[in-house]
Amino acid sequence: MEDDYQRIDQSIIHDSFSHDYEQYNYDGCQCWHCSDAKCHQSRRVYDDARRLLRILNKNCSELQNPVIECNDSCLCSIYCWNRVVQLGSSAKLECFKTQSKGLGVRTTDKLIAGQFVCEYLGQVVSVHEAKSRFSQSDLTKPNYLLVLREHITNFSNPHILITCIDATKFGNIARFINHSCSPNLLAIAVRINTNVPHLAFFAKRDIAPNEELTFDYAGGYRDNYKQETSHGIKCLCQSETCFGYLPYDQMLFDESK
Repeated sequence: MEDDYQRIDQSIIHDSFSHDYEQYNYDGCQCWHCSDAKCHQSRRVYDDARRLLRILNKNCSELQNPVIECNDSCLCSIYCWNRVVQLGSSAKLECFKTQSKGLGVRTTDKLIAGQFVCEYLGQVVSVHEAKSRFSQSDLTKPNYLLVLREHITNFSNPHILITCIDATKFGNIARFINHSCSPNLLAIAVRINTNVPHLAFFAKRDIAPNEELTFDYAGGYRDNYKQETSHGIKCLCQSETCFGYLPYDQMLFDESK
């Protein structure tokens, strides 16, 4: 059902989530006009039209370091090139009934490659809470629990950071975006004021009006496809590169804490 959840305009931090994680704040830059040469906030990630450069440069892997935007502590204005996700999206999206996948999301206007489309909103929960919720869910029904994995490689201690966002009860239109093994959206972790990531969707290519929007539920991890098991649900994306089954994060099936 399209209306079986509460609509929100920003994600909700659940009590199970680490408050230390939430309270970490990024220092602001001291620039009036950010530039590659002077701004220490981040390397250039958007062009002057606020399009994601890694897409324009044909580097569409989701297994990359997150984007860090300018924040409330920065001296630069809202017109800074490094403020995109925080300003919201101008994309006009709508839910519609697909032929075989239930509800889906499509754009009513043309989207340009690299354009910010929308953010996946929900409750940000701990890994333990995510496992608990998933274990009690009906696998034959739509799953709105998304596991975001980030490869943090630009520090002395490279590691994988996991964030779980559950849009089952609280969310936005992004919860209805279907999976495709050959998607037209790229999911990117974006940080603004705190260490809690925003999961932002960007257009991987130009997208025509009325075209369905899709992203890779596996987040770039091919091991996340559970094939020919009791958990396997057939994929209906009809892509030439279809893996056959919808991906699930293996972590959710692990009963350990």
